[in-house]
Amino acid sequence: MNSKTIKIIIFLISAILILSIIPTTAGCSKLDIEIFGLKFGEKAESAYPETEDFESTDEESTGGTQDDSENSTDISTKDDIDSDNKNTNTGDIFTDSTDISELRLYFKEAMKYRNQSSYLISEYYLNKIKDDYLVLQDHIFYYMAESLRLQEKYDQAEEYYLKLIKNYPDSIWTETASLGYADMFYIREDYITAENEYEHFQTAFPHSSYIPYCLFQLATCQEMNGKKDLAFENYKEIWLNYPLNEYSEIAWENLNKLAEDSSIEPFIPTANQVYNRGKIFFSIYHYYSALDEFNRILQEDYLNYLSLELHSKTLFKIGMCYFRLRDYNQAKYYLTLSYEKYPSGSVADDSLYYMGMALTSLNMNDDAISYYQKLLKLFPSSNFSDDALYRIGRIYSLRGDFINAASYFKRVSTDYPYGDKLPDALWELGLIQYRSDDYSSAKITFSNYASSYKGTSLEEKGLLWQAKCYQKLGDNNKAAELYKKIIDLNSYSYYTFASREMLEEMNEEVQIKKINTLLNPENPRIAGIIPDIYAILEEDS
Repeated sequence: MNSKTIKIIIFLISAILILSIIPTTAGCSKLDIEIFGLKFGEKAESAYPETEDFESTDEESTGGTQDDSENSTDISTKDDIDSDNKNTNTGDIFTDSTDISELRLYFKEAMKYRNQSSYLISEYYLNKIKDDYLVLQDHIFYYMAESLRLQEKYDQAEEYYLKLIKNYPDSIWTETASLGYADMFYIREDYITAENEYEHFQTAFPHSSYIPYCLFQLATCQEMNGKKDLAFENYKEIWLNYPLNEYSEIAWENLNKLAEDSSIEPFIPTANQVYNRGKIFFSIYHYYSALDEFNRILQEDYLNYLSLELHSKTLFKIGMCYFRLRDYNQAKYYLTLSYEKYPSGSVADDSLYYMGMALTSLNMNDDAISYYQKLLKLFPSSNFSDDALYRIGRIYSLRGDFINAASYFKRVSTDYPYGDKLPDALWELGLIQYRSDDYSSAKITFSNYASSYKGTSLEEKGLLWQAKCYQKLGDNNKAAELYKKIIDLNSYSYYTFASREMLEEMNEEVQIKKINTLLNPENPRIAGIIPDIYAILEEDS
């Protein structure tokens, strides 16, 4: 075979090889367009510079995504995100010169795909900004960890949870990340490490809303680690202290299983423990659930061993459940039982007061007065004593018996000057005196009212009615002085403009200081009015 023939054969082989490479190259470019949002022929940077490239991650991820391959085509349409960031000489997707608006846009895209459950694509965008968008880096680390967790990439998720915890201990995400970090060990069945991390979470975040979940996970780990006694105690804590939580009933079932499967004694809650569960239900307005717990205490298993104090408190709480449910007859019945069971108990004064309230709601006002008076006689230092005086005064006032009403309202201010019913009592007393034409007494009452609540709307209210009393007494100069004082407070309230009207009727000149609306930030001329401050505000924003 001559050299010419050999050259022709070599040429043909080379041509065949070149033609076979072209479709492969075109296919890779097409992949870049569809997955990474790059222009034809550009080269993608790895989405995982520390660990693995994006293509391998895409093939390996199976959990937590909803057809990421379909959503990936959307990235190619985001020329407004990627096109300005690419260096045509080097093929870099992202450079240090990327401005804040582009970083923000990447973050928004990541959140959009996260909300669509496209965690792989969300991870891609977060990976682009995780080292540069420092102002939101703790958020990025958290969402990165979550996206990885939902794709079942637990090792990488653990890494980002830990980055967040160590670098941003004061972040709003640290609490959740700490729990997520513990969960990574639980998911991978490393129960010893998981137990330690759940205990750490419990210590670091004792008031977290996730504590019931943490306790449940901790107890499960302790079971797996053979620490059944500790697991038993944690299940018990969930049932006792978090009765409304979703894990409460599961914890109760696990308590029973542990007692059946081991030497642990069955858990039988004490009457006090049941009472405390009822109190928790009551405090969150679950009155029917609270009634179930309190009535359980009155069963024979507990009743024969109840102390007078706990028995009285249980009856009181049942009465209060019915009171809150507006079943006043049942409320009256149980509150009466509570007081009679232990007349010197810790809730005796409470029982008397709410019995009066229930009777008032049943239009049994004379009986209500008798219970309020009994409270005042037996428990003069009770927190409810000033309330009892005020409510007796109100009953007499509504009957039109203003003499008796005024005497009880006066007692509120003289006997309980620091009680929370003082403003209501002073107002009612002043109004009775004013309507009874006792303007001299009324002006003193309203003066006390105003001076007791300086800096509040009650001060203005007291000053206005004090001024009206002076007008009735013919002292217009003093009245005008008080009206002007109200206006000078510059509150622009109802009392400000009512005072102006009264002064105008008295032919007194008065001006209300106008509000400078030019200082409104929306005023287009604001830059000229406060140029220096405005410039600083604009820079800051």
